[in-house]
Amino acid sequence: MTNIDQSKLKEIRENVDIVDIISRYISLNKRGKNFFGICPFHDDNEPSLSVSPEKQIFKCFSCGSSGNVYTFLMEYEHLSFLESVKKISEVAGIDIRISQKQKNPQEQVLYDIYEASQKLYRNNLVAKEGAKAKKYLQARQLDEKCLNHFEIGLALGNQQLAKYLKARDFNKKDLIASGLITENGYDVFLDRIMFPIHDLNGRLIAYSGRIIEEKEDSKYINTKETIIFKKSEILYNFHRVRELMRKNKTLILLEGFMDVISLYLQGIENAVATMGTAFTIQQARLIKKLTNQVIILYDGDDAGERATLATIEEMRKVGIIPKIVRLSDGLDPEDYINKKGLSAFNELLENPLNIIDFYRLYYKKNKNLKDDTQLAEYVNKILFEINRLEDKVLRELALKNLSNETEIEINFLRNQIKANNIPKKSIVKEKPTENKYILAEKHLIYYMLKSPEVIKLYRRHITFMPTYEYRLLAIEISEFYDKYQNINVADIFTLISHNEKLVKKLKNVLQENLNEEYTIAQIEDYIQVINEFNVKYELNQLKQEMKNESDINKKIMIAEKIRKIQMGDE
Repeated sequence: MTNIDQSKLKEIRENVDIVDIISRYISLNKRGKNFFGICPFHDDNEPSLSVSPEKQIFKCFSCGSSGNVYTFLMEYEHLSFLESVKKISEVAGIDIRISQKQKNPQEQVLYDIYEASQKLYRNNLVAKEGAKAKKYLQARQLDEKCLNHFEIGLALGNQQLAKYLKARDFNKKDLIASGLITENGYDVFLDRIMFPIHDLNGRLIAYSGRIIEEKEDSKYINTKETIIFKKSEILYNFHRVRELMRKNKTLILLEGFMDVISLYLQGIENAVATMGTAFTIQQARLIKKLTNQVIILYDGDDAGERATLATIEEMRKVGIIPKIVRLSDGLDPEDYINKKGLSAFNELLENPLNIIDFYRLYYKKNKNLKDDTQLAEYVNKILFEINRLEDKVLRELALKNLSNETEIEINFLRNQIKANNIPKKSIVKEKPTENKYILAEKHLIYYMLKSPEVIKLYRRHITFMPTYEYRLLAIEISEFYDKYQNINVADIFTLISHNEKLVKKLKNVLQENLNEEYTIAQIEDYIQVINEFNVKYELNQLKQEMKNESDINKKIMIAEKIRKIQMGDE
């Protein structure tokens, strides 16, 4: 959490105009009392993003993205809340000091250890002892600009790092916990070129060390997982790429960090890499925050093909439909560029496969499509994949291509999907079932944001909101009104900005697009539905309590409570 109080955040926000800020990123045109533009948070063809100068909020009528000036910058520039506040405060001309409470002192010690190690490793590379490593790196075309950009260093022998860190008063327990020093007090990395790995905020958290000379040792060794380094949650180069995504919306996903560096040397900077493990849903969610436009570019061998297939599935779970580049002759990106040339490589990037074309290549591999049985198996697999597509245009194009390839009538293929009722694999969706109780909560909160009168009715008649996050949101709105004697949606966004779940619920509420005007009878209906849930909930609790109770007198007392509730006496 930030140490900036709500009044200061309100002051900063009120000293800028959301229209002015957003128009620095996208073109806005006035239509009535609001401004409209192409929404940058989904593939938008028509201006669906509305910006209200009166309310100082934005809202997309298509994808549902909404918020105030802080949240716009957080989403567009992929900033933390504090980073967004700092940037807006500079525009507003208001000087602020931001500090954060240290959540975990142990984590901070490890960050300090890595920062110290980086200074030593970087110095080693420019010292005379680094001559051999520099020569190797230069042979790989890694010039000074590249070495500085990726902060590459060198680990020497003779337990240099252990001595260096101990001299700086780091204790043995913390050094072992960092993964840089063994339990016996020795350096983990010896005579290796050190490639730093950073977290999402750019803090150094791990290394991958490469041998300088080819010998029996493992070519690469990585820092073991620690409390600050979880391979499944990190993508190499992510902290740099997130800044580039403002201009280049396409992200290239690679298998290894050296692939990222190789592409950087060719002027291609919009790439990240997995950490030597299978691609995870956590990594897919990271990418989803940046962009939906992804090219998977793994090595051209069989292992790279299988990894591509698995990665596609993880991406589809979060709603990303990637494109794919497959390299010929089993080559990795660096070897492909060296053998085929940069122009040929760029041509592949400019013309990636869609996922159905990738599946077609994958499923026809080692198959004889002149054999009717194998052809039927192939067609059914591709039809299954086509049916999973949400994009109707892509579905139609895929069916047309399959028809042309197999010489099977396209109408037959369409009917085959229907006749066999080929199921779609489910896509993970976080949206809960919208029963009448949830809708009543959302609609009541919607009007609480509009009127103090509704807030007062909520206080008078609602003791318990069924959904935890909506309960908290209603309390926050009510308390905000008590403090400021007004309600402003832009300020509510600021108030709850530290809680992603509450922000999401507020966006869900604003997506309802209800009429601005309401009637008391309408509000009373929402209250009645919510209280109906509460009665049912209380009855169920009492019935369970009575079931578990062995004392006959207490059972009678519980039964009487149930009777009174059912009769409306309580």
